Amino acid sequence: ALREAQAALEALRLPSGRAEGARLLARGARAMVSKARKALKTARKGGRAEDFHELRKALKYHWMHLNLLGHMWPGRTKADRRRADQLAEKLGELNDISAMYDVLAREEAEIGAPEAVRTFRKLLAAREKTLRKSCLRQAAVLLDGEKKKLRARIEREMRKAA
Repeated sequence: ALREAQAALEALRLPSGRAEGARLLARGARAMVSKARKALKTARKGGRAEDFHELRKALKYHWMHLNLLGHMWPGRTKADRRRADQLAEKLGELNDISAMYDVLAREEAEIGAPEAVRTFRKLLAAREKTLRKSCLRQAAVLLDGEKKKLRARIEREMRKAA
């Protein structure tokens, strides 16, 4: 395994210059932004729990890109990275609500308190509705304009850092 890893490392072709490096970084960042925007569009249209879960995963990757490229991603601050992380956490809460619905569906008879289960479902539904609206709005704001001229901005920041 070690030899395979060494061979893979030796075969790795890293960018030779800043422009090529910026292109590589920007391509990866643009791909993640595209994936996140597509997931947002799907969540808006479909609204299924799985759609919101995919949005959460895409935003987690976006958050990781923001952390890795934060110093080169113009206009992005620590506050933006924190907002991306908090949004992913809210989407995680939506996933938890979906899981709770599944538990209720399987265990409702064993719980033996139909009125309490109905009340709990109503509370879950209200929280779910609020979270969905909030998450969709926040994701749209976070992703707005992200792809525009990203490569040029990253190249400019790389030149400044040199």
